[in-house]
Amino acid sequence: LDLAIRYNDSVDIVLDASVMKIQLVHVEFAGELSITMRPLLNEFPLVGGLQVFFLNMPHIEYEFGDIEAKRSHTAKTLMSLGKRSIKNAVISSIQNGFVVPNRKTIRMKVPPATAAAIDWGTIMHPMPLGVLRIRIASGKALKAA
Repeated sequence: LDLAIRYNDSVDIVLDASVMKIQLVHVEFAGELSITMRPLLNEFPLVGGLQVFFLNMPHIEYEFGDIEAKRSHTAKTLMSLGKRSIKNAVISSIQNGFVVPNRKTIRMKVPPATAAAIDWGTIMHPMPLGVLRIRIASGKALKAA
């Protein structure tokens, strides 16, 4: 199941630290989320688990609003570092948790007899179906990006 996700809206989130407050006022998120459902079961909930992942890093942008801080040079430097740290943490969390080869696996609650028959190891860490290697021999008249 592939889902195109787009979120673009104003928000009001305030991160409060002792020297500053950082306000997030706008968030934009766009990406294609893939969900695999396996194994298929003959009884409710019909699938034993879900794997959730992005094939590519989703597009993420956000805007910070007015920032309250002590007006010292150190506080202004901390604000700049805080903004950068927040952006890096969000991107790193998504890449390390949801972008292939990483994925989140969700176990569904299934009857005990069915759960005993499911190989959870292959669901959580599936073997690749194959490997494709592409080697570009040459290129001509390529336009710069």
